[in-house]
Amino acid sequence: TEFDLSQDPTPEEAMIEAEDEAEQDKVLADVIGLMDNLKPRHKQVLELCYLENMTQSEAALVMGIKQNSLSELLANATVALKTQCDKNDVKL
Repeated sequence: TEFDLSQDPTPEEAMIEAEDEAEQDKVLADVIGLMDNLKPRHKQVLELCYLENMTQSEAALVMGIKQNSLSELLANATVALKTQCDKNDVKL
């Protein structure tokens, strides 16, 4: 089955997509700003794994730690970031 990808969205659909994208950009900017409140290693692991799209193995190599240590660090960093988001009323 082939899909016709040439069909343009309606003006209403395009506006909704733009609003959603603008809201996502704002949330991302807010979250990145809140990362500055984290411990440096928490910030680094989040940046490597989520902003630079590295695998945990790649991030562990960059940080000079074992992958299981990175997994634990990433889990702790995620909780710390979620706490910052909750404190600052940033909805994910």
